[in-house]
Amino acid sequence: MNTLIHIWILGVDEFTQLFFRRRAIIALALYAFVVCFVVYGFHRADHTVNAYLTEQGMPEMKGDEVLKKMGDLSQLPWAKTILNWPLTFPLFQFLAIFWMTELIAIMSCDIVSGDRERGTLRFLFLRTSRSAFYAGRFLAHLLLYVILHVLSLALLTVVTVWSSEKLTYGDCITPLLAYSWALIPLIILSLCMTLFASSISSSIVGSLLKLHLLWIPVFFVILYDLHPMMSWRTLTGIVVPLDQFATANILGNVAIALTFFLLGFLIFRRSEV
Repeated sequence: MNTLIHIWILGVDEFTQLFFRRRAIIALALYAFVVCFVVYGFHRADHTVNAYLTEQGMPEMKGDEVLKKMGDLSQLPWAKTILNWPLTFPLFQFLAIFWMTELIAIMSCDIVSGDRERGTLRFLFLRTSRSAFYAGRFLAHLLLYVILHVLSLALLTVVTVWSSEKLTYGDCITPLLAYSWALIPLIILSLCMTLFASSISSSIVGSLLKLHLLWIPVFFVILYDLHPMMSWRTLTGIVVPLDQFATANILGNVAIALTFFLLGFLIFRRSEV
């Protein structure tokens, strides 16, 4: 029971402090700017394309019509569903693969190494255990990133419906929920890798360097099967959260994340402070 109380206290404190660190403030401001810029760009692009189609007397095409124009894509059964969803969602999710992982790297690289570099870990461990510290920090950061992504998709939904004459909020509920859950496994993976890199580092800079080096082999593991097209299900499930892609995304990314989480914890338990 004491461990759970300590996890709660440490998690709440860390979540609050995240909004007052200079690096975190800058990263959040840049993230907000990028998201707003991308969402506005989607709105302008959609408006321009629709205006052009209207001028040319061409109706707006939905999934079935697009598939017919593109040829026989029956071997890709997910295509019809994705093309019937607002195009802004898969595009936004694809971009989020890059900016969410980098945001996590910048904001969470000091999750352990920051206190180790400042020499405050030994004082924290006089009041709490290493497991409570490790779990509390992880949950606080995870909650922040999940909230950020859900809010970003909510903003995208509002702008998508507002800029379209045909779409309603009901049309966006399914893709909103699908994409809200689809990126969470990647968020967990990114955070666990950052936690691992920070646990084995004695400085924030070292944590950032090791993390980006770690992404090279992990990237190849996620893309273990590049042929035939879209067979790399672990990563594809983030942008195409359907059927086997969604399952592979969840199982693949969470399995790798759990490996880094446990390795980081085992090293952290035995490391000097």
